[in-house]
Amino acid sequence: MYQDFKTKNIFLFSSFVITFIFYLVFRFLILFYYSDVFVTLTGTDIVLSFLYGIRFDLSIISLLYMPLFFLFLLPVKSKKYIDTLLLFILIIFLLQIIILISDFMYFPESKRHIADELADIWTERMYILSYIMDKMLLLTMLTISFFVFICYLIIKRFNKIIKYKNTSLIKNIVVILIIISAMFLMFRGRITGKPLNITDIYKMSNNMEQATLSLNPVFTSVHTLRKKGTSFENKYPLDEAFKNTQELLLSKDEKLTDSKYPLIRQIENSEKEKNYNIFIVLMESWSPKYIDGYSHNNYGVTPNMDEIISQSVVFTNAYAAGIRSIYGISAAFAGISLVPGLQHFAYGLELNNIFSIADIFPKDVYYTAFMQSSKRESYQLCDIAKNIFHVDESFGREDMPNLMNYTGKHHFGYDYDLLMFAADKATEKFKQKKNFFIFTFTGTTHTPFNSTVSEFDKYPRTTDENKYLNTLYYSDYSVGKLIENSKKEGWFDNTIFIFLADHNLNTIVKTDNLKEKFNIPFIIYAPKIFESKKIDYVVSQLDIIPTLCHILNIKEPFVALGKNALDENTEHFALVTEGTNLAIIYDNFYMKHNRQKVLETNATEGSKEYKKLESSILSLDKSITESFKHNIWYK
Repeated sequence: MYQDFKTKNIFLFSSFVITFIFYLVFRFLILFYYSDVFVTLTGTDIVLSFLYGIRFDLSIISLLYMPLFFLFLLPVKSKKYIDTLLLFILIIFLLQIIILISDFMYFPESKRHIADELADIWTERMYILSYIMDKMLLLTMLTISFFVFICYLIIKRFNKIIKYKNTSLIKNIVVILIIISAMFLMFRGRITGKPLNITDIYKMSNNMEQATLSLNPVFTSVHTLRKKGTSFENKYPLDEAFKNTQELLLSKDEKLTDSKYPLIRQIENSEKEKNYNIFIVLMESWSPKYIDGYSHNNYGVTPNMDEIISQSVVFTNAYAAGIRSIYGISAAFAGISLVPGLQHFAYGLELNNIFSIADIFPKDVYYTAFMQSSKRESYQLCDIAKNIFHVDESFGREDMPNLMNYTGKHHFGYDYDLLMFAADKATEKFKQKKNFFIFTFTGTTHTPFNSTVSEFDKYPRTTDENKYLNTLYYSDYSVGKLIENSKKEGWFDNTIFIFLADHNLNTIVKTDNLKEKFNIPFIIYAPKIFESKKIDYVVSQLDIIPTLCHILNIKEPFVALGKNALDENTEHFALVTEGTNLAIIYDNFYMKHNRQKVLETNATEGSKEYKKLESSILSLDKSITESFKHNIWYK
């Protein structure tokens, strides 16, 4: 086998190091030219940012170069083969430099790195091409010519100095394995666990400014684009979109607070703030169909929830924000609708300024926590809750003891263990005379609906529906024990329990009916605070933050794409994401849209209702998309 490791390795090492130096230089440039963004950072913070940044720089550089380096190191003597790979390596290098330069120019506008904006380039490709041809043709041609010339010189020089000689198979394997293994380790950023991701910086850094300085635009762009779907562009006029959205969201006792942040609003009245305890249970796949208190189908597996419903404010027309748990979490915890194309948490959304439900609770008065029955790494929610949603503590399955002799292993944990753990935390804070906000996310009712304890196998485990009903029976028992514990320990009377599902049971309940597909239970249970009643108008998970702000009479500014669910004097709606499509649901009308055309509606085309539905859905979508594009969702 003919090989020249010396020449190849010099070229590859030089390419890698030069690229890495460019990353460092642009980090220095951003720190120097936009120092006002990082004014709160100490000298130690800045040094740590650069040290943390090295991990992210090495990770993305390794990811981009690794496949090409591997092919380049293979013992192939073909000049055409080597020249092609050299050219591709140089192109990858150039693309990284272009992104770094673009990020430097874009940074003053958003105060964050480029993320999903790269995908927008493809959407606007014809406009960009026409702009280049009209305004920048000469500069573009000169730049391309210069790059081609440099590539020609490098490839020519490489071919001149490379000297092939016969090399053993073992040496080829060992050398290639060492180099690629080293790059793979740098890409992962750690030996065990998942590869380095955007959210990892929030475990290391003390604040958003330090996280921003540590990251680089190539890393954020690549990891964000991994989660960005294909969707059409919303061409609705931006100013009109914000105006319509403000009208849709504002209640009579609310006001806008800052024209630069058009969706932030604030309650204005003379009432005092109220310090109720808040305990939210986001229930995995709970569906109204199987809750007898909702549907009266007599499945007999929700006796505790049925009793709760009889004493609660019950919303019969509530909807999830999407068909996956992350949509429910984003809506309920952060008031954010993950519209098509919007990056998710852990994939770039957290690069923006985020407001969460935990932010409405005064830190000197409330203890705040997030707890889930799944492992801490599931959706990375524990890290997101602690570092992005700003809760005091977060807990996962690893932190909770098994309280029953379970018959099988359940990947998504056990609701009884979760709710008893959460109840103990509530009791601890109650005894310390501190109010609490606890957000729990159950998991036992997640597919594949494994058995928990034999006493809850009410139905034969012969169908998925029966298996689900058995896990629901167990989960309902857990809810009952939570309420029993709260009464026993004395914190029930001053606590508002909110029970709602993350999404409907889509794995079993197959339907194309929009309302049935996204309908979820939503219950506010506080018999010492609210009288029981049934509410039939439309509400959604996005209403949680505004509802709590009004219940507690919070005077601090907040942002969420929902309304106070208890306000009977306003028109309510639910915004839903379904793949690359959006839907809006009102009491009597609904519409599904793909940003280009109406896909489905029960309104007559051309009618007042039809125009209102289309205007509302496009305005809400445009407002949230542009808010995150320009980092004006929250201050």
